[in-house]
Amino acid sequence: STPVPATPPAATPPPAAVPPAASRVAFTADVRYRYDYTYGDADQTLDRERPRVRARVGARFAAHERVSFETGLSSGGLDPRNAYETLSNDTGRKELRLDLAYLEWRPTTGVRVQGGRTRQPWQRPAGTALLDSDLMPEGVTAFGAAGGFTAIA
Repeated sequence: STPVPATPPAATPPPAAVPPAASRVAFTADVRYRYDYTYGDADQTLDRERPRVRARVGARFAAHERVSFETGLSSGGLDPRNAYETLSNDTGRKELRLDLAYLEWRPTTGVRVQGGRTRQPWQRPAGTALLDSDLMPEGVTAFGAAGGFTAIA
């Protein structure tokens, strides 16, 4: 009897190429739930208890090696310091607001210019009550760094 040659395995197709634009987009999202208890003054009676939720979603797109755009949406009402929504027994819809929308340009090494509704450009000391982390300034910010020195305008 004549041996039958083994059949070669089927060729695996090459992986699909990732479009260049898709590889330059990064998505973010988070959801936080908490049950909030608020007590009265000296008698420690329960003033209020409520379930709260915060949801955020965003995307950053690198249009060019020196230009990027970031945008984000967040739950929350009109208070710029609070993105939480209170859940209640009604069936009403909750609000979604523009949290971030800015363009960043890096004309040269160590220099960045941002314009729009940006992340906080300054460093916050740990545990500070001075600046709330939910505040997002609007306008134009320029950053410069050289020789270990950083300036923000």
